[in-house]
Amino acid sequence: MNLGHAHWLRLLLVVALSACFERGSKEATPEEVPEAAPPELTHVAQAAVQGLRARDLVGEPDNAATIQIALETEPIHLNPILAADRVAVRITLGDVYEALLVLPRPGAEVEPALATRYSRSPDGKRWQFWLRSGVQFHNGKVLSPADVLASFNLACKAPGPLRSEFDDLVNVKTAPDNSMVFQFSEHRPGRAQAFASVPIVSARSFAFVRPEELATAAASMKPNGTGALRFDSRKNGTIVLKRNARYWGTPARAAVVRYTVFPDRERLMAELRAGRVDVVYALSIDRALRDSGKLPEVELFRESLPAYTAAVFNAGNAQLTAAHRRVLAQSFDRVTFIRELFSGFARQAIGPYPLGSTKNDPSVIKQVFSLAQSRADLSGGALKPLAPLRMLVPEKSRNMRRLADIWVEDLRGVADIRIVAKPFAELLEAVRTGDFDITFLSFTTSEDVDLFSLFHSSQVGSTNLARLRDDTIDTLLDNLRRSQPGEESTLIYRTLHSRLRQQAPFAFLTSDLRLGIVRKSVGGVGDSVERWGARYLWRRE
Repeated sequence: MNLGHAHWLRLLLVVALSACFERGSKEATPEEVPEAAPPELTHVAQAAVQGLRARDLVGEPDNAATIQIALETEPIHLNPILAADRVAVRITLGDVYEALLVLPRPGAEVEPALATRYSRSPDGKRWQFWLRSGVQFHNGKVLSPADVLASFNLACKAPGPLRSEFDDLVNVKTAPDNSMVFQFSEHRPGRAQAFASVPIVSARSFAFVRPEELATAAASMKPNGTGALRFDSRKNGTIVLKRNARYWGTPARAAVVRYTVFPDRERLMAELRAGRVDVVYALSIDRALRDSGKLPEVELFRESLPAYTAAVFNAGNAQLTAAHRRVLAQSFDRVTFIRELFSGFARQAIGPYPLGSTKNDPSVIKQVFSLAQSRADLSGGALKPLAPLRMLVPEKSRNMRRLADIWVEDLRGVADIRIVAKPFAELLEAVRTGDFDITFLSFTTSEDVDLFSLFHSSQVGSTNLARLRDDTIDTLLDNLRRSQPGEESTLIYRTLHSRLRQQAPFAFLTSDLRLGIVRKSVGGVGDSVERWGARYLWRRE
């Protein structure tokens, strides 16, 4: 799954991991995490690589085409300001709603969108955007500075992660040259990406909506944006978007994009066979191999999202001390997970920064993980015995349940971990409110990721899902927001990485590749294309 894109917003549901195998009795040998070398692939993964689409399609596009996209779950609303709903963000941000800046694809640099150009002061506190003229919302209203101001007012007040991204916004002024100046009290890493995460909405659409009512507001159900696709209808688990005839830029390549929810895998496969689904995103490699191999009319494509999967510990649970969390974090048999669950097509994750980042602490990179040592620590009397722990897993993910089963079995006799299955929306709510001990979640990351929302004490009860309170980490995060790029900030990043290892709010597990399935007649997907989004999908005539 792909989503975009504020920092914990980039929270992803861990897609089902296929694990139809028997657990071997031999423990995997702990190993160092490689810094740059690609993972060694099994023969299964090698076959997958050979089957990936190497380039986008060639040919003439069908301008009247309808593109069918499968969704794994239905969004509660269609308002990306409430960025916690990853499916709503994926459907709307960039295609229906646009921001001042755009991130054309994960890992890329931001580019102007509703702003024709922008500048920032050397200290990173003053940003100026020149608005694009002649832009119309889907209802015909012309974009104005008032709409931009209203959008940021909502983002700063609405529940969700965007609020913490802009809580240091001092003021916004409009200049005579159709530009807007944003003044902040401090420099923050990831600011450009944060601007790309704020959808510009019509001030009139949300004029009388209070922030706490956004999720149920009529404008959140029928979005009115400026993007290349406009909202048409929503009924019975299907959301229909159509080409926006008023669009200021390059028109959407397909006339219609239809999203349909397929929570049942067998029904999805039947629809693929019948030609009624064109694209399925973000599958684990083994599931993609299994499903695509049954259908000669489809092929695989690669989605290289900079992401990691982590076990999230509830640091607010008094018995889960930092020492307990560290021991539990090193108990995950990552080598076996990668071999069995990802066919070898993954790497061990080492922290919240991308693999190979200069912000990673070299001493953390060299640390090894040992199930045997964890069992000895938990059973040897050095640590206080743990009361039973609740491990939350997504209810419909048979394979995530299998992953949890492996871990529980590995610690049998030294830790009583009880698996509780919940629908994902309920699971996420339980995590937000602290009603859990451990869960699995995935997060996207970047070289410029701002970790404030994930780990600062002020965000407990909001986006600090681990409920971690640590004065040292708070100070480091505060200093990062005040520092400029350079040797000083790199040292702070590495110190933060080391401190996160000590406090262990997360057990960083794997950094893996996701694959998708696409009909051979459809283009605009995967690593071979320059821009991601439904507006770029097309069907060959």
